Amino acid sequence: LQPTKIVLSVFLAMKNIFYALILLSTFSCIQENKRNTSFIKGRDALKQKEYQKAVIQLEMSIQQDSTFSDAWNNLGVAYFALNNHEEAEKAYQNAIYHDSCFTDAYHNLANFHYSKKNTQNAIDFLDKGLECEPDNHKLLLNRATLYQDLESFDDALKDLHTLRTSTTNNDVLYTNLGYTYYKLNQLDSAFHYSLMAVEINELRHEAYNNLGMISMKKDR
Repeated sequence: LQPTKIVLSVFLAMKNIFYALILLSTFSCIQENKRNTSFIKGRDALKQKEYQKAVIQLEMSIQQDSTFSDAWNNLGVAYFALNNHEEAEKAYQNAIYHDSCFTDAYHNLANFHYSKKNTQNAIDFLDKGLECEPDNHKLLLNRATLYQDLESFDDALKDLHTLRTSTTNNDVLYTNLGYTYYKLNQLDSAFHYSLMAVEINELRHEAYNNLGMISMKKDR
């Protein structure tokens, strides 16, 4: 081939590659738009408690992107609401498979196992989530309440005080602190935190229960 023909051949090849890249980019954008549209529809259906519709839309989203952890997690929520627990667990596991630090999925898996009365399994999943986000409020509070269930009150207290360093004026936190201190027979601290909970939220009935139990114990 003469030099001019070689240059022309290279130019045509590069031109074809350029057009192929444009087509690929366009196709990817279309896929992403379909993925996001279906996901939003599925999430909105979840909010409206239209769980079967949510499943359809979220599965459509996953068809466009099988690695979309948020869609898998929401699909698990929809399946769980429909009492299809096997598919719910699979969906949550897929969310974690594609994003090993998806804390919402760890939280949902913990709730799933707690619903099956597997409290220790639930704690194990919360542990994994907290390895990714040690200060995650939802995971810490959930684990503290599960420790309370197992009567591991010292462990519960550690999580609650970790929360207290980053959270103020939280009546749920103070109610749990009051209850945990009550179970540890530290009644002054139990009274202090339960009263703080009531002062923040006068409708926090669990805190009133704490105060009642504390009063009865002191009167013995």
